[in-house]
Amino acid sequence: MQQVRTAAVKYGAITVTNLQNQLAYAWDAATRSAMVMLFLFIFVQLYTVVYETQGVTEIGGLTLANTIWYFLLAEMVELGKFRHDKAIGDEVKDGSIAYTLVRPYNYLVYHFANGLGDTLVKMLLVFLLGAPIALLYAGL
Repeated sequence: MQQVRTAAVKYGAITVTNLQNQLAYAWDAATRSAMVMLFLFIFVQLYTVVYETQGVTEIGGLTLANTIWYFLLAEMVELGKFRHDKAIGDEVKDGSIAYTLVRPYNYLVYHFANGLGDTLVKMLLVFLLGAPIALLYAGL
């Protein structure tokens, strides 16, 4: 049990460190996430036209409001994900993988914990930027 606690503290520190790095450059992350506002606006217009031309309130069991919120949640997942394959590939290309492998932690768990901090910030920003548009067009 002590080993699990030690590992959780160690990888939690990695997540917090990456989270702090992301928050230090919050404006940079926010501008990258701002594209969701444009995506959401375009798809709201598209879905509105689709529902109106079909003359129905539900398509596939989803109302227009459900579809808009579903799209926002899907964008949170898609735009918030961390590209582990790219990070590992970059380490292999520049040779820094040797530095990372000699550290006292599991390489894959390290990348998971590192990516978790990045993912949390991106997903939160996508939600905070997209929610006002979803609220405006779909309500709660």
